[in-house]
Amino acid sequence: MTSDADVRFGELRGYLEAFADLNGKTNHGYTFEIDRLSPDGSIVDAIKLWVRDKAARVTVEPVDDAGRAAKSMFERWLFEFQDPHGPRLDDTNSDFEVSNDRGRERIIDRLLERIAAATCATSVWIVHVRTESSFYACAWDELAFEGPKGRFILHLSVSD
Repeated sequence: MTSDADVRFGELRGYLEAFADLNGKTNHGYTFEIDRLSPDGSIVDAIKLWVRDKAARVTVEPVDDAGRAAKSMFERWLFEFQDPHGPRLDDTNSDFEVSNDRGRERIIDRLLERIAAATCATSVWIVHVRTESSFYACAWDELAFEGPKGRFILHLSVSD
């Protein structure tokens, strides 16, 4: 039987995937995901397993304000499709939630609430991944979460 927590986690994954699809372009795609990490070993060991590159160098940096760190990531990534310096979707009258500051802030706040409910994090880290033996992504940001519901990684990236 599926628990409410599993349903909320699935909804969160779908929400992130929808924003990744919205930002996708014909020559590159976005990946916005949250995944469970292994409970075994250190948080760095768990991330290395998730990266699937034994030669990857993974370091983590504790975050004092997880909400601010995640909000900064979402502000950078979720609305990339409106970047004025490249191909963009244009809403000249700002009629859509994603086209005005208050609407974007509400979307991000709801997403932060979903992450908090899904992870119940007591520890959060900024994740740094360096890999030379395989391609990881063109650009990315990641946070790792740990709490009574387990370990998770939030990964936002673009690849060509």
